[in-house]
Amino acid sequence: MTNPIETELKLLLATPDDHFRLRSALDRLATARIREQRNDYLDTSRLDLRAQQAMVRVRVAGERVVATCKVGGQFDRGVHRVTEVERDVPPALAERWKVGAPARVPVVELGLQDALLAPLDQGGVLAVPLAADAWLHNLGALVNTRRTYDVQLVDLDGDPAGDELVRFELDHARYSAGVERWELEVEHPRAGDLTERIRDWLDRLDVEHEPATESKYVQFLRLIGTAPEPPETY
Repeated sequence: MTNPIETELKLLLATPDDHFRLRSALDRLATARIREQRNDYLDTSRLDLRAQQAMVRVRVAGERVVATCKVGGQFDRGVHRVTEVERDVPPALAERWKVGAPARVPVVELGLQDALLAPLDQGGVLAVPLAADAWLHNLGALVNTRRTYDVQLVDLDGDPAGDELVRFELDHARYSAGVERWELEVEHPRAGDLTERIRDWLDRLDVEHEPATESKYVQFLRLIGTAPEPPETY
């Protein structure tokens, strides 16, 4: 069994003004779907997930509560590829999570047993699976405002070649350490092929940007003082 690979272009915006200019441009092209998200990051007390370049996150976005595991991520000029497994959190736990994230939770209650407890040849994602009685502890959270747009590529530059509808996600993430991050994410199997076209469009908008070299989670680890050198990328 092969777990899906998420491929997306991640571009960091330099300032709130760049975020505003891009938001205004996107608002002219498509209608935004706006959602507040809270990402709660989890690991064992011994940080077994981090030791294997893995992340577990529970995201609360409206009425949906989703547990996600990502492992083995790599960046290449802003294009991030990572193995991803996503599951809806079981209803009883999801209702509790909406009120407030628990300090810790058993893996078997989270809905990611197939990813975290199974060996690789049975669909798991960890070289060393967690024990069946493992608990995951809450490391902390970030809050993100995500504006999602479905954009026709031809509207960026007038070039109909290879035109298609592509999803743009404009993020404003706030960390508990008081740090903010403004980011454009474009999830697409051919994100690398779209990079030059999208970056040229941003240049024409005078939106200062640069390819991301770390995920939101790794920035979170760095801000709480636990990310080592060289930086991790998952």
